[in-house]
Amino acid sequence: MVRTFLILAALAVQFDSAAAFAQDTEQSSPCDSRAAKLLRADAKRATQWNWGWGAIYLAASVGQGGVAMSINNEDLKVGLWTGAAKSTLGVLNQIIFPKRIYAPNAGCTDLAKRVAEAREVERKGHNWIAHGTVVAANVAGFAIVAGTTGNYVLATTGTIVGSLVGEFAIYTSPNKLRAAGLGGGNLTLMPQVTSGYSGLLLQGSF
Repeated sequence: MVRTFLILAALAVQFDSAAAFAQDTEQSSPCDSRAAKLLRADAKRATQWNWGWGAIYLAASVGQGGVAMSINNEDLKVGLWTGAAKSTLGVLNQIIFPKRIYAPNAGCTDLAKRVAEAREVERKGHNWIAHGTVVAANVAGFAIVAGTTGNYVLATTGTIVGSLVGEFAIYTSPNKLRAAGLGGGNLTLMPQVTSGYSGLLLQGSF
């Protein structure tokens, strides 16, 4: 009787340990990791950013061009046409160089690859070239308006507005993985002790 009880108790402990280990393993699935969650968020953000800013630039281009054709002030015409041209460049940028970030597959077996790709997209979207392009386009606009009309107030206003819009577009582009520091290949070795299992867990960012 006692022997039977001890056997049943041992089986129960083993079952409980196995269940706890299975639960720990399930909770540590790559698809539940912080990297996977941030990647999915940035993939969604990239789609919204591409379409949203494409629509904003298109509306600005059409709107400024329409107003330029309906007014008689020559200085404002030049300023508006210049603004429309800069907005058209923004539309073309969204079409030719969209932010492409892909969520991991169902099993997240491609997570490390997708995170690395997304980090590169985010890096390019926020590096000095992105900011330099905004500055260059607006400096060119200033030179056109000021040189054509001699109206430095109008030229400066257009440059400030254009620069703020361009920088805001950069600021709102996908950046969660980069901001979190994930994707740099850092790994840390840390001890893990759970019910029914003892060992070392290799953990870190992709």
